[in-house]
Order: sequence, then C-alpha cells, then structure tokens
Amino acid sequence: MNESVSKELAISRRKALVVKQVNIQSYLLGWLRPCLTLNGLKKSTPVKFTLGKAREAIENCVLLDPDTGYSRARIILQDQFGQNYIVARAHLEEVITRSPLRVTDSQGLWDLARDMRRCQMTTSQMGYSADMSTTDTLLKIQHLLPVHIQSKWANRAHSLMEQSVMPNFSHLTDFIEESV
Repeated sequence: MNESVSKELAISRRKALVVKQVNIQSYLLGWLRPCLTLNGLKKSTPVKFTLGKAREAIENCVLLDPDTGYSRARIILQDQFGQNYIVARAHLEEVITRSPLRVTDSQGLWDLARDMRRCQMTTSQMGYSADMSTTDTLLKIQHLLPVHIQSKWANRAHSLMEQSVMPNFSHLTDFIEESV
C-alpha cells in the first residue's frame, strides 16, 4: 500500500513540475529577453511591468523574437487598455466605486483626495476633464463623504453658485484636500 501511494505521489509531483516549468519558462523569458534599440539602450518586454488582464493579454509575446514581441505587446496594450477614454473612465471609476467613508476614516479621506487629484491630472492631460464634472459624478463622490463633510460641501457649492460659478471636480477635490 505504501508503494502505490508513493508512486501516485511521484507521478503527481512530476505533473506539477511540468506545469510549473511551462509557467516558469514564460516568466523567465519575459525577464531574460531584453533587446537593443538603435541607441543601444535595452528595452524589456512589457510583461514584467504588467499585472492581471494586461499581463494575460501579452504574456505569449515573450515567445516571439525580442523586437517583434516588444512591438506586438505594445500594440496589444494600446488597443486593449490604452485608449484615452478607457484610461479616463478607469480613473474615474476608481474614485466613485469605493465604499462610503466613515466619520473616523481619515486615511480613507486622504486616499480619496489623492485618487481624485490623480484622476483630475490624468483626465485633464488627456482632454477628458468634462466627464469628471458631471452632476452625477459629483453627487456620487459627495455621497462617499461622511455626513458632516457632505453638509460643508453643500455650503461651499452653494457659495460657488451664488458667485455664478458651477461647482466642478476640481472644486470638490480642493475641498476634500482642505477637509483632510
């Protein structure tokens, strides 16, 4: 009985090793296949700099020759993940799809302020800043705030409207940074 158990264990270990070798081979190829550019600087395949779906999309590019693999990986990443509207929407979603903040969650308020500032800078640079300042977006962000900060924001927004200024994402970001 011990012999059959040890044989099965040896077979399962060999199967696991084969699976690991395939994964390790792709992983190592991603790290070990730099190629030279015209000016002599090395460029690595982007696999080692990606995670999740982006990594899955390009992981087989490491099997191509370095120049072709690098070019193909860049094209795939640009097509699937690099369109400006996709990037802008992802930044905005990161801000508005979080849990509401508790009164005592000062770190969460800092995180929200940082993510809003990053979203504002990125989307403005790409020319998508109008998407940030919709009433719906501002209300979603306002509902993330603790109640006492919501009321302070309502007062600030009212003051802005009295001055004929429509509150926008930038105003709300500045307000949240001040509140922290």
